[in-house]
Amino acid sequence: MRKIGIGVALAAAGALAIVSTTAGADDAGSSVTRTIKCTVLLAKQQDPGPTQKGIDFARITCSKPFGRGAQYDTFGPIDPSDPTKLRMDWQGYFEEGSIRGTWDVTAVPDDTPCGVHFVITRVTVTRGTGDFRRARARTGSGRAAFTDPENAPACSHATARWSARISGLPR
Repeated sequence: MRKIGIGVALAAAGALAIVSTTAGADDAGSSVTRTIKCTVLLAKQQDPGPTQKGIDFARITCSKPFGRGAQYDTFGPIDPSDPTKLRMDWQGYFEEGSIRGTWDVTAVPDDTPCGVHFVITRVTVTRGTGDFRRARARTGSGRAAFTDPENAPACSHATARWSARISGLPR
């Protein structure tokens, strides 16, 4: 019984060594930079308040290599004296890994039922996991507008579309 346990442990250790060696070899010089476009279907869970951030959950669909996934974010004013400037801290979860970053957003008054649409003035990607662990972006932009489905609370759903030039992506 003890011999089998040691054999299994040695085989597992050998497999880990092979995996880590292979991962290191594949990583060298194998990343690219691409313009990624995403559509995010946001559903507000909580409004921001004086001491708390707002919360959204979302479905996110991005161009390759990301695909479809889920997004979680928190948002609130960048400066409490200017409620039209918001910052969203977001995380997108995909089959091959995740990415996270920020959106800087400006609320623009309009004549829609909710009275506002949003201009995403800056998209960043600050880190990732899995296949996207080296993903980074400092600039991107987009637009978002409320798109409430029937029987949903007013101004609780939005569709955002953004694009950013993301480096560190797998080939």
